[in-house]
Amino acid sequence: MIGIVAAMPEEIAHIEKSAKITEKRSFAGREFHLGTLCDREVVIVLARIGKVAAATTTTTLINHFPVSEIVLTGVAGGVHQDVKIGDIVVGNSFIQHDMDASASMRFERFEIPLLGRKELPAAANLVERATVASRALVNQQYPSANVHVGLMGAGDQFIASKEKIKELRTVIPSLLCVEMEGAAAAQVCFEYNVPFVSIRSISDNADDEAGTDFLEFVNDHAAPVSRAVVEALLSQ
Repeated sequence: MIGIVAAMPEEIAHIEKSAKITEKRSFAGREFHLGTLCDREVVIVLARIGKVAAATTTTTLINHFPVSEIVLTGVAGGVHQDVKIGDIVVGNSFIQHDMDASASMRFERFEIPLLGRKELPAAANLVERATVASRALVNQQYPSANVHVGLMGAGDQFIASKEKIKELRTVIPSLLCVEMEGAAAAQVCFEYNVPFVSIRSISDNADDEAGTDFLEFVNDHAAPVSRAVVEALLSQ
């Protein structure tokens, strides 16, 4: 069974339109929809926005359902200069860009206290499959877009600041994009040893105009792209 997670109702709604939902179960204030998608058994759930929400959802998903892998999909703000609006990013590693316990003199900035690492990895086979699926979709439907594979950052902030982006580019030069859930879900999956990947459609440049028509972009572009990539991934 494959777990499919998104943070926004619009994203989940598009995926569920293609799925055959046979059962619904509720745990921890979340509704988990079970069924099939592309002839694969799936459980689809709305995580809600933010790291705590993502961690709670992922933990509940793992503890209550026999998931063999988890796919997180949605939107992100582009950080790297090569990442443009409409591109797709497949995360192969994840960092909490707002994690900073360095004042304790025991930990480096971005290091997860007592876990001993700054970045959490995605499952290599899932990254490869997600990349193939994303590139196939782009070649067929969105030839002007590009697919990037690399580091995603998560924090409990909707970043809409050129100054913040400049800082992130300086302190995390390899960072491709920012969102609000991936690194938290990745940490839970890492600790539970469940394969994980995140696939994001770039909705903005995380600058001062990031909030402009954000929901319109999600509805008109990002949500359909998320659905198509997930379907392509499951069809492999």
